[in-house]
Amino acid sequence: MAKKNTKKKKKSSGSAEVKITEPSSVVNPELKEILKQAGSDNSPETQMRLAAALRSAKLLVPAKTETVMLQSGTLKPVPVRRVNVFLLNTKDGKAFLPVFTDMEELEKSFKKEDGAEPQIYTMKRVDDFLRKGGDKFGGMVLNPGTQGHLMFPKESVSVIAGTAIPVPQAAQQPAVPAPPVPEIHVTYGEPAVYPTRMDNAVYDLCRGIESVSRVWLKEKKPLRTIVLVVESDVKDDSILQQIQETAMPHAKDGSVEAVWYDTEAEEKIVQGAFAMYDREIDL
Repeated sequence: MAKKNTKKKKKSSGSAEVKITEPSSVVNPELKEILKQAGSDNSPETQMRLAAALRSAKLLVPAKTETVMLQSGTLKPVPVRRVNVFLLNTKDGKAFLPVFTDMEELEKSFKKEDGAEPQIYTMKRVDDFLRKGGDKFGGMVLNPGTQGHLMFPKESVSVIAGTAIPVPQAAQQPAVPAPPVPEIHVTYGEPAVYPTRMDNAVYDLCRGIESVSRVWLKEKKPLRTIVLVVESDVKDDSILQQIQETAMPHAKDGSVEAVWYDTEAEEKIVQGAFAMYDREIDL
């Protein structure tokens, strides 16, 4: 009688990598901590840590999906899922891919009502997308809804993704170049949904600050950021901070900026609009 094979299969050592398939599961605490540090420390060491964290990160890209019927020759049309990503355009005509570290950051710029469905990307996938887009793409912008957002030229994305080698003359420079951040093309206007509670809270606060004469409330688009423009007899930054902190609890998932009123703010943001608070008018 033949003997049965009683050899046991060896158990694999080590734990398998957990696959992240849900956008809500994407979190990057280490990357976000390095991003905070990079705002004040642009040293080569910090840039190398940032590049390494990005290379291993799972990131979120907002997109809109639709199902279209595709027909090939005489075959019966079949439904195909098409994914269209959202893009941000700069004044020089370049398109940048918005990329986010987590859902909290994504929802500062894109809401569910925009039809945004987060897609999970790696840096290699970002690089592949930008390469296929050719010259029309300038690169990617990380966490555009945050004041300290970072832009990465397409060439830097390729270096981080490991699909390109830095040029020799850049060997002594940071792994991720930090050129002046190109300005995202934004417009200012009335909020799509007016934040009445924020208006009331800021109004009540300003009535108690004698130096504040007028305040305007505008929305920065497409970043969905509320901007409070403050005119004051005394320009004490603690006033801006106090107004911003009062407004933030009423911003839901968005963000709030408070800036001083001047000629530039008038031309760029206020544009002759009526103030939501005016010291001379007591409602």
